[in-house]
Amino acid sequence: MNNKSENAETLRGLAGTMTKLRITRTTPCEPRVNGFVLDSNNDWFLLWQFHDFYPDGFALMRVDGVTNIRCGKYERQWTKMIADEGIAQALPNPNLALGDIHNMLSQLQSLDANFIIECEDDDEEIEDFYIGRLINLSPDTCEFANFDGLGCWDDTLHNIALNEITCIQWDTPYANTFSRHLAGPCPF
Repeated sequence: MNNKSENAETLRGLAGTMTKLRITRTTPCEPRVNGFVLDSNNDWFLLWQFHDFYPDGFALMRVDGVTNIRCGKYERQWTKMIADEGIAQALPNPNLALGDIHNMLSQLQSLDANFIIECEDDDEEIEDFYIGRLINLSPDTCEFANFDGLGCWDDTLHNIALNEITCIQWDTPYANTFSRHLAGPCPF
């Protein structure tokens, strides 16, 4: 297993390149992710996610959850196929400046869109999964309006500790499609 500083250095070196990666993480609920690193700092990296040949939105993930970064012959072949198919010939710019979690959530809140927050544990297959809108942000927590699998907003806000957040996703087909089929506007 690589250590955090080695992983951070590797991710920074690959950031902004058309190099597809497979990243293995400590979380059992989603141990592998694929895509292109758009930016990275010592604590977080921004990934343009791919599922097979399809862009799957953006994800901010913690560097300390990374156990392996693979960018070998398989990833080179997939990069070539994705480019040849015209799916991804240039990297997108999601206009998000990496910083601390508070700063990044503040930027995402300004998008005025629904997004996903995940709080994953290394030893549990079930994660805390929230999809909806960030309502309030304090130095240590955020209040989040969540909707359920039927597209109905929860009656109360969820308080999420910022230090428990391991992944934030936005502009995903999942969140975007659900957002078009909600039972009503966010009540908060």
